[in-house]
Amino acid sequence: MRHYDTYKTPIILALLLASMFSAQAARAADGPGSTGAGYLLRSVGPKSIAMGEVKAALGDDPFNWLANPAVLPVMKRSGLGLSHSEWIMDTRYSTLAGNTKVTEWLTLGGGIVYEYGQDIQGYDDFGQLTDPLKNYNYQAVLGLGFGPTASFAAGVNLKYFRESLAEWNAGGFGLDVGAYYDIALTGLKVGATVQNIGTDVKFIEKEEPLPTTIRAGAVYTMAATPSGVGFSLALDFIKPRFNDAYIGAGLEVEIAGMVALRGGWCGQKDRSGDGFTLGAGVNLDDRINVDYAATSYGDLGLMHRISLYFGIH
Repeated sequence: MRHYDTYKTPIILALLLASMFSAQAARAADGPGSTGAGYLLRSVGPKSIAMGEVKAALGDDPFNWLANPAVLPVMKRSGLGLSHSEWIMDTRYSTLAGNTKVTEWLTLGGGIVYEYGQDIQGYDDFGQLTDPLKNYNYQAVLGLGFGPTASFAAGVNLKYFRESLAEWNAGGFGLDVGAYYDIALTGLKVGATVQNIGTDVKFIEKEEPLPTTIRAGAVYTMAATPSGVGFSLALDFIKPRFNDAYIGAGLEVEIAGMVALRGGWCGQKDRSGDGFTLGAGVNLDDRINVDYAATSYGDLGLMHRISLYFGIH
């Protein structure tokens, strides 16, 4: 039977986080450089995106385990979801993800993220037009979440990724490792994850490291008032490889357990636009969730995301 262990669980979490950060902090804090396979950091899941792209401890977003696999055991139900994103120049990416509880302490997740851009016009050595060049990438993810107690969970994602441009291809394997802790009776949850651990990836003649990224954050949820209004505040600290650390923050206001209004701010320095994020969600019969998010990229315009998730009790 799962139970709260007031003393042991925080110690286990602290040891796990210490090992995660000591192993990756030096690599992620390297000096100037560049990474390959940047598409591995695409944000999916309109709920977390609308709340400033927070990912570390948001346990009730059905797509968030793709960033922190430790939230798999704390998801309310098994289910299947589809998310779609629209951006400029016909750039789109879609996500199909599902999760299911295998045992009391083991939860599995499976997903695929597929991105496709506008075809690129090709030319031969004489400047004559050729067939358009296909341009796409994808990642397939298997998640394993372990919940040995009611308050603590850990997880790992195994991923295979591949990028194609005409006849050139590059791919490989990566790993995400995460931890999650629900501080009982306080409404506070904390989490941390290290994303995209793996060897360098080579595209054409250039070899580059993966975009290893460290995330740590917390979510505070206030119980619904007698009027049926509840609040959740979320904050993430993010350190990408070769880039400055930044903060993401967000707020969700839930009304009668059915409608949610969300807003946030993402402080990523090299991102175009003001960093503000907005969105909303509808919960139908506690089994069907529809979520939407809009994020501004300045002169590049808005990026729209929408998702549909079917929960199975």
